[in-house]
Amino acid sequence: MDDQDFQPNETTLAAMREAESGVELEELDLDNFDEYIKSL
Repeated sequence: MDDQDFQPNETTLAAMREAESGVELEELDLDNFDEYIKSL
């Protein structure tokens, strides 16, 4: 890896701000998650 500074793009910055905000997102319904994964 060279000596370049990492500069995140706007999408990454927005995701970082959202994660740091503490705002809770909708809860994911995992009732059928195992069956869904098995079907893949």
